[in-house]
Parts: sequence; C-alpha cells; structure tokens
Amino acid sequence: MRVSFAWLKDFVDVKESPQALSEMLTMLGLEAEVSSTFDELNGVIIGKVESVRKHPNADTLFLVTISDGSTSVEVVCGAPNVAVGQTVPFAPIGSSLPGGFKIKKVTIRGVESTGMICSEKELGITDSHDGIMELPSSLKPGTLVSKWLKKEFNSIDLDLTPNRSDALSHLGVARDIAVKTGRKLSVTIPQKHKAVFQTNNHFPITLSDSKGCPRYVAGIVHEITVGPSPDWMVTRLKSAGLRSINNVVDISNYVLLEFGHPTHMFDLEKIPGETIDVRKGKKGEKLIGLDGESYACSPTQLLITDGKFPLAIAGVMGGESSMVTETTTSVLIESAYFDPVTVRKSAKSLGLRTEASRRFERGADINACPKAYNRVVELLTDIAGGEAVKGFIDSYPKKYQQRSVNLTRLELDAITRQKISDTFINKTLIGLGIDVQKKASSWTCVIPTFRPDIEREIDLIEEIIRMHGYDNVPTSLHFSGVHSASDPDPEASVHDVAFGMAGLGFRQCYSNSLQSEQIAKAHNANPVAMKNPLSESMAFLRTSLIPGLIEKVDFNTANGNPDLRLFEIGNTFLQKGKGLKGIQESHTIAGVVHGNWTQRDVHTPKNTQSSVFSVKGLLTSLAARFGLKDLSFSSNASEIFDHAQSIFLGGKAIGYCGVVRGNFQKKIKADRRDIYGFEIELDPVLNALSETTQYNQINAFPVSDRDLNFVLSSEVSSGDVSDAIRKKGGRLLQSVEPVNIFQDDSLGKNCKSVTYRIVFQHPSKTLEDSDVNPLIKGIIDVVSKNFDGKLRS
Repeated sequence: MRVSFAWLKDFVDVKESPQALSEMLTMLGLEAEVSSTFDELNGVIIGKVESVRKHPNADTLFLVTISDGSTSVEVVCGAPNVAVGQTVPFAPIGSSLPGGFKIKKVTIRGVESTGMICSEKELGITDSHDGIMELPSSLKPGTLVSKWLKKEFNSIDLDLTPNRSDALSHLGVARDIAVKTGRKLSVTIPQKHKAVFQTNNHFPITLSDSKGCPRYVAGIVHEITVGPSPDWMVTRLKSAGLRSINNVVDISNYVLLEFGHPTHMFDLEKIPGETIDVRKGKKGEKLIGLDGESYACSPTQLLITDGKFPLAIAGVMGGESSMVTETTTSVLIESAYFDPVTVRKSAKSLGLRTEASRRFERGADINACPKAYNRVVELLTDIAGGEAVKGFIDSYPKKYQQRSVNLTRLELDAITRQKISDTFINKTLIGLGIDVQKKASSWTCVIPTFRPDIEREIDLIEEIIRMHGYDNVPTSLHFSGVHSASDPDPEASVHDVAFGMAGLGFRQCYSNSLQSEQIAKAHNANPVAMKNPLSESMAFLRTSLIPGLIEKVDFNTANGNPDLRLFEIGNTFLQKGKGLKGIQESHTIAGVVHGNWTQRDVHTPKNTQSSVFSVKGLLTSLAARFGLKDLSFSSNASEIFDHAQSIFLGGKAIGYCGVVRGNFQKKIKADRRDIYGFEIELDPVLNALSETTQYNQINAFPVSDRDLNFVLSSEVSSGDVSDAIRKKGGRLLQSVEPVNIFQDDSLGKNCKSVTYRIVFQHPSKTLEDSDVNPLIKGIIDVVSKNFDGKLRS
C-alpha cells in the first residue's frame, strides 16, 4: 500500500522526515520504504502556458510558449491535452529529471525546443504518460516544482503482512504513529444519519446468505452531478497511487484509502428489480465486470443481485450493467462487511485481485459500515451536489460480539524480560483502540473490530513490545538450540546423498510438488486431490518425481543440451485410504540419464551412450561410497519403466530402475527416447547410513581367484546366478562378478556363455587347492541344479 505523507498529517502531527518515518514504521512491524522524495528533480520549475500552435512540420506536435513569470521560451510538445492557460511543470535547459536525465536544447522536425513540459511519469509520480501534468492554477510560475511535489506527493510504500488489515488505510497507519510518538490522533467523525427500517424511499435488503454477508448498509443519494473531482482529491488519490476517474468513483476510492473500508455505488436507475439480494451464485450465471471482462459465476461465490440478476461480485468487483456513468443522477451506496474466506475464494477462483478484495479477504471492520457510508454521503453532498434520502438501511441480523482477551503481568514480564510500567501499558492499549479494565496484576481487554488479528494474550504482548521498541528488549547472553546433541542436523544424511549424486556428475533439480490429474495418474496411482487448486495443472499432489525430471530433459534437449544426468529429492504422496489419515507420504529420490554417458575426446575414441547399466552402475557406486553392501536388483514389472528391475536394500524393495516407458511419456505429454532412470524411497537409505559402520583389519593374506564359464539359458539372470554363488561360497568368498558374456548358435538355441570371476581369501592363512576345490565343486553343483547350467571347458 502507498501512504501519502500529507494525508497522514490529517490524522496525526507528523514531524519526522519521510526517511525517519519509514524507519519508525518498519520497527513497528509495518515494513516501509520511501517511494518518492523528488530529490532528483533539479531545476524543474512551475510554468504557465501562454500560447499553443500547430507544428509546421508535424501533425501531432505543437509549438508551446511557456512563461516562468519573467521570460518566455518555446518548446515542442506532443501531449494532446496541452492548452493555453495551464499551469504545468517545466524542465528548462540544464535541469534534470529522475534517473539522471539532463535536459538539453534539441531540434525536433526543424524547430528548436528549449526545454520540456513534463508528465506525471517523467516526474516520478505515477506511470501515466498520456499527457502533460496539470498543476493547480494557484501555484506561482518560476518557483521550483519540487517544493509543491514534496508537500503533496511525498509517499511511503508499505509491505504489510496479511494479519495487519487495519494498516490498509491512512487512519490505521496514523493510529500506530500516534501511539508510538504519544501524539494525538485526530479523527473527524462523519455526519450521522439516523437509521430507519424499510421505507418507500429505500430498497429492501435481503441477506439470503447472512454467513457470507453478516452486515449490509445501504442508502440513496439523488441529484448528483458526475464530473471531474476537485484538485485536492485528485492530488490525494495520485499521491496514494490511484488515478482519478470521476468524482463519484473517486469518493469511494478516497474513503477506502482513508478509513480502509471498501464501498460501492450503483446507478439507482440501473437496478430494475428495485431490491438488493445478497446470495450465492448459480451455475451458468455470468457477470460483465467493470473491467469489461465476462466472469462465470459459481455457487462458491457471493453475489449482489437485484433479486434476479447479478449486479456485482461481493467484495471483489462491481458489474458493468449498474456502473456509474456521466448520465448518473441517483446512486445506491453499499457499505457492507463480507466474510474473508468467501471473498478470498471468489477472488482466487476468478483470478481477480482488487483493492476491495485485498481488504475484505484480510478482515475488514464490521462496525465501520455505517461510518464509511456516512463519509461517502458527506463527500457526495459536498462535491457532487447530492441530496441524501434520510436515513439508511442497516441489515445486521446477528450482532458481532467483540472478543475479550486477558493480559497478565506474569506472562508479559516473562516474555519481555523487563518491567514495563502499567502507565505505558494502559496508554498503549487505549491508544490502539482497545477497551481496558485494569485489575491487580492483569488487564481485561475488549478488542476492537478493526483488529481481527488480536486473538490471544501473546498478540497483546506483541502490540506492547512493538510500541515499546524491539530494540529495547534485552538480548540474552546465552543461547540454546532445539536440536539434541545426538542428532544435531537431521538433514545431514540427505545432504550427503545429494553430494554423492553430484560427485557422480548429476545436477540437482527442484520441481513443483503439484501436478495435473493426467500426470499424477499417469502410472495408475491414486493421487491426493487439492481442495482449492490454483489451476488444473496444480490440482493434485505429485505421485512421482520422474515427470518433473522428464520435463527438464525435454526442455534441455529441445535447447541443444541432450547429455544429461539429473536427480531430485522430495516427497511424493498417495491416497491409500480415506481422508487425511489415508495419505501416504514418502521421502523419495529419483534420477534420470539421457544422451551420451561419455564424450569422445583425446582419451576416449568414441561416444558412449547411456543405458540401463549406467543407472545400475551409478546406484552401485553410490552404495559403495556409503558402505551399503547389500544393494541388489531383480527383474520386475513397473508402470513407469520398461526392462524394469526392483531395487533391494537389505532384502527390502525400495524402488525401481529401467528405461522410461514410451506410453508413460505420452501420458505426461513428453516424447524423448532412451531416458533411463530410477526412483527409490530415501528413508531406508538414510536409516542404513545412520547405522554404525564396522571396520575389519586389512587381510594380509593372498587371494585365490577362479574363472568359471557356464552355458546358461538366455532367460537366466546373471544376477541370480551371482547371488547363488555368493551363498554357496561361504565366508571365504570375497567377491563374484560376471566378467564376460558370449552368445552364438554353437552354444545351443537361446543359450549364452557367462564367465564368473570368483575370489576367495582366508583371514588367517594362505589358501590351498584343498581349501578352494570343494567350494568350487559345490558352486558348480548349485548352478547346475538351480539354473541347469553346464560348465564350459
């Protein structure tokens, strides 16, 4: 929100500079930054337009004579709104504008221009560049324009947290300043209009959804004249970041920025039903908004209707059919309170964010409805010549009960670690608009309706501390952490795994944890649906990390980078049962490889393509790096991978690896061949890493190795044979690896020859043939019996 420095002074005596005030507000929890000080305007003065004539060599340019009160110069100007008699900001030769832009003498279409008439954008006020800026005629030509701009347009930008809805107004910000500085808060109470029940002069109000709209204030003003707003209002709105539209619309915006409560005005003659009904939308209803866009209404949205047709989306935007125009003479003023959740859902579903919805969805003040209505009526009668119908309708079925919170001296002292005086506490709470009843060692506080964020005792303590000053809270000399000494960093093992993958040439990726239904169900998983999705592409929690990695492979390959090794660590989700308790969340790591595994260079004669074995090799290398010896693989079926193998750790299946199936890629709208990958549960790996590693003394005795060449069926897995040999080899067997494979018709139909290198070693002596031969015989027997393998000589 942009806060006008001059506007704040209507409510509190601001003595600080914009920079000092910005620092004060930041320390009060309202993060502030000076948006404009006009210090970069050097030599720009106030000028008077004496004459305007067409440029002789250009149809869209004008020759304008500008006077500074003593001398006159001629400039070339392309603004369509330039006119004789205007008071304008003029930058003569030698002056400078924001951004270091120096004004020099130039020739435009054959005519010399000695200066420039400035727009609001060039002065750094707004982004408007449609024409030159018109200044009040009361300003004296020749004086520096920065003096007037600093007085009227100095402003501060606030970056507010969602809980501080009260600070979305000049009054709310001024209240904090007044309490902090101890100065008086001046609030002008608008003229009150006595509330009446339904009369012939008022529209009947029906709250069909009183939960979505607990309070609706409405009244009528006749005989208004729609036209330009007075200069002071235009200046105020511009200084707060809004442009002027017409006096009626500007009044509504002015009250919003002044009190923080949105209002809306309907053209009375454009409400054919002569009634107002606040209800939920119906399927198929549509509304043309003030922005000219068509919006489809739904039963989740709250609408303002004329009893039949929508007039506005409650708390978000008015409709074009009932908007105020130049011909409007009578208006129906709406000043209501709408449920924050209802407005938030409506704004999100429609993709709209307006100044009104921004305040309603954070929690407006239900008791400000009459005050905002009276203020609008007051301004309409003063500025637009309106005549108000006596009284107004205040539909308020169930009165809001203000919250009461108890503050104790014991808890306050424990949190602040110092003694803050009762006088300061009373003064602070009362200054913030809180009704206080002091007891012996506590305060009973009735919270005002404009502070919906104060719900607990700690909230009151926070209010006192921020007014006392965070910098006045003593710092503890000793610090303690929440982690126990036995587990100082629970994420350390995750980082180790990530660094291990990086050491193998992989790059870590981060993908959105939300997916579309098509992607989430691509491998026939049952995904977790979002209750209030932002879009169709983010409607479900992800069921696998592989789609996100494939998307990055697809993008990189399309941009000329096909050789990739990517991995991601994150959580995946499955709906295994009903409700929240039926959600299964898994800590997962996944990786993919694509393109060349190695590139041809002076050391490598040719490129090496990635394959399933590349994935198995890297997983085996990673396991070896962390001392995980019981990693194994077994052929299995997978919805994501072809030629898939289950991955086991300690005999427990933890995931799959293989080549990504083409059918799976089509479902997620990708089409890249030869993507190899894996996806495993990370927690079993982390648990294995947390186990204490046992080290053995280095065996100094020589090894005895033998090569056994078996003829096997092509259907037999070499890994299964290796596992059988390990079991039969006993404690003397150190390793078994398939080192060669040969296939030929001479071996027999669908047969292969696999050579296994088997290594034995004894911990306390040198092995002899008498020790090894019985083991070799046993291995040959096992392979022959279990796999019908024949020893090849």
